[in-house]
Amino acid sequence: MKQRVLYVDGFNFFYRAFSKDTQSTNQDGIPIGGVITFMRQLFSVINETKPTNVLIVFDGDSAGERRRKIFKNYKDRRGRRVGREIKTDYANFSNEDFQVNLLFELLGYFPFLICKVDFLEADDVIAFLVKKNKENFYNIISSSDKDYYQLVDEDIHIWSPEKKILITKNNFKERFKILPENFIYYKILNGDSSDNINGIKGLGEDRILKYIPQLNENIIENLDNLYDIINNIKEDKTKTLKTLKESKDLISRNYKLMKLGDDEFYTEKH
Repeated sequence: MKQRVLYVDGFNFFYRAFSKDTQSTNQDGIPIGGVITFMRQLFSVINETKPTNVLIVFDGDSAGERRRKIFKNYKDRRGRRVGREIKTDYANFSNEDFQVNLLFELLGYFPFLICKVDFLEADDVIAFLVKKNKENFYNIISSSDKDYYQLVDEDIHIWSPEKKILITKNNFKERFKILPENFIYYKILNGDSSDNINGIKGLGEDRILKYIPQLNENIIENLDNLYDIINNIKEDKTKTLKTLKESKDLISRNYKLMKLGDDEFYTEKH
């Protein structure tokens, strides 16, 4: 039987936890709500997924720089979740930074693997690892970030910590109306507001499926295959279709921004 490896997107977990509880403190008045909620969520996922190994991956230093070279506004809507400051006799600390450091210290007492690679975001590291390990392990990724959906395969599943459901290759099409292999192409057309990446103006989910039904019928092999499908869409009178056919540069940019785990991420010189 294959070992079950759970990959946790560390900052995805922490910031959801931090936003849920900014008030709880310890007996000395130090805020610990984000850390406590993180650990509760983590052990809940472990209880649900029953892994043999747990790997928690955090964004490395300068993690978004590669993508900001492609699109300077990448993730620029994400503000610091500072909350209140922690005041001491010698310095003031942001609530966020203090709890992140506390979390790293606490995790060191548990038998988890912790991974953090400079210049790489957690989702790229996790993508690399699950692709490398999918033949030998049963891989479960836990995150609320839908970018991971593009990785779903026979031995790569997504556990949603909020919905408490396991997303697999067998149930993906039923849930999302597209094949998991095609999720990346759906997403580059639709965009991602959480990362400040715009999609095709006026398109939206319904029109994507209307114009490109192949998303839930056949595996789209690459961008050239997608361009051919778009170019062969029967003309209609809508401005949206015209915009779609004229958006090759935007589609190409979004693919570079959204595709996880390309080899160039690990060989590029910084």
